[in-house]
Amino acid sequence: MHPKRGAKTILTDLEDELGLDKNFPSVSTLTRLFRGLPETKVYEPNRPVYVQTIKADTAHDLWQIDDMGAEMYPGLGHMGLLNVKDVSSRVQTGILFKEYTHCREHPDTKDYVKMLRGAFKEFGMPKSIQSDRGSIFKENQSKSPFPTHLHLWLVGLGINFQHARAHKPTDQAVIERTHQTIYNQLYRTLDYESAEELRIEGRKRMDKLNHRIPCASLGLPPLIQNPDAIHSGRTFEDEKALYKVERVAELLGKMEWFRKVASAKTFALGKQIYYHSNLKRGQQIKIRFNAETMNLNCYNDKELIPEVQIKGIAYEQLTAFFDTVL
Repeated sequence: MHPKRGAKTILTDLEDELGLDKNFPSVSTLTRLFRGLPETKVYEPNRPVYVQTIKADTAHDLWQIDDMGAEMYPGLGHMGLLNVKDVSSRVQTGILFKEYTHCREHPDTKDYVKMLRGAFKEFGMPKSIQSDRGSIFKENQSKSPFPTHLHLWLVGLGINFQHARAHKPTDQAVIERTHQTIYNQLYRTLDYESAEELRIEGRKRMDKLNHRIPCASLGLPPLIQNPDAIHSGRTFEDEKALYKVERVAELLGKMEWFRKVASAKTFALGKQIYYHSNLKRGQQIKIRFNAETMNLNCYNDKELIPEVQIKGIAYEQLTAFFDTVL
């Protein structure tokens, strides 16, 4: 048996070699036969992350977040720019500059959490936040991705999280334009003695863009055109009290994942390692979340393996990954 050939190919080869009048098994029968062999490659089914898409009808319905990437600032080295902006009102709700050690460095989850916490405190919480499909926002190594820490944190706070469509850069057009505006007005016109001075100027520029500089699409500064956009009405004060693990459980209950069992009878899900003595090395298991018991149910074909307690979705466990001062 050739390990690179599937059941359909093998059946066709058998027909050619042994004759078409033979009584051959069906493709499904061959598939079941080969499934348990170690030489058989197991393909992971495609199960995208469950997301609810919310449109920007009014102020703070939808924010867009993104980073521009590392740029060399004279005298400062490589600096990264993170922005968040309300799509409907065009109010810029957050800005963050980060120092990098090299040009290929990128922001991490704690950078986005830091920026968003500041934005929530000043402008309130939006209904939904949209990002691109970068690895901070979406697990890209699996066909059945588990929500990232940032995704779970936002959902726990009662904020919907959605991704822009693949290969549709116009879905993030508002925030991409904001990158260019900030970059052109700060990088190309001013010199800075320190990264802190750049951060202060960035904050001043954000205030000017919101209150004094007319927006091209509005004709007026965003907060002059829409003064009610100064706050969403959803106050962000006690983060721990706002976070509800039940919201996370509801999201996870709508999803399923497929993982291959490692040699130590373990599997990885959401950057957590799980062990169960009933797992078999090399097998692919289907995983579902039981929102009532808060446990993971694992299935080998149709057989239910005893439940495994989920890790990392309680507030203290989740925020420990951010490594920031609350």
